[in-house]
Amino acid sequence: MAQYLFVKFGAPYLRSLSDSILKLIYPSSCEQCGCRLNSGWSICASCRDAFLEVRQPMCSVCGRCYEGAISSEFDCPNCRQRKLAFDFARAAYQGSEETLSLVHQFKYQRQIHLSKELGRLTSIALTDSRFSPYLEHGILIPVPLHWRRYRKRSFNQAEEIARSLTALRNDLTMLNALRRIRYTETQTDFSRAKRLQNLKGAFEVNTKYLQHIKQRPLILLDDVFTTGATANECAKTLRQAGASSVAILTLVRS
Repeated sequence: MAQYLFVKFGAPYLRSLSDSILKLIYPSSCEQCGCRLNSGWSICASCRDAFLEVRQPMCSVCGRCYEGAISSEFDCPNCRQRKLAFDFARAAYQGSEETLSLVHQFKYQRQIHLSKELGRLTSIALTDSRFSPYLEHGILIPVPLHWRRYRKRSFNQAEEIARSLTALRNDLTMLNALRRIRYTETQTDFSRAKRLQNLKGAFEVNTKYLQHIKQRPLILLDDVFTTGATANECAKTLRQAGASSVAILTLVRS
């Protein structure tokens, strides 16, 4: 039976099923503070309240938050100097110790059961009115992993968050329209210039989805937005394939 489920649904499904069974046997607790949970969440309300939501004032392009009494729309200095392939980037939360720790648990400690939680948290960003035209068609495209990294990690964090989002909302459809065709080094310690160089030619559009994305506004989803190098390269690839526009949606703006 287990072999049949693995062949039919894959490793992420089996892990999610195992997590559900374990939660029936053992009481769930908050991933942040360890307190007892009965609400169906993986993080308690107190810990969620400690997360810093992305709020105005923020750059209208990259979504970086700024302090001060800025009442009008603005582009930050970094964005003014760049020609970007995406229209805007919007995250749900600012990059704090708490939010980045949560992403780290999910991504590197393989806590895949957190995908449902992260989907719900990411959905907060969709209240931004700029997403309205994108939600009319509702095509959500996760940033892909190269097959070598996928084999090592056994799941794509962006895809799992996207699946959770589409389960929450009936106005979104996920398409794995992008493929990562070139293996690249981890970008964590790279400068913006090095990131851009590292990612050139790293993505292509899956040909079977070409007709789905042509002349359509698309939402590209990832877990964290840092310099925007990955998002921009993906958006450039989608625009070259015929997408009318691309908006970036992430859980965290670091």
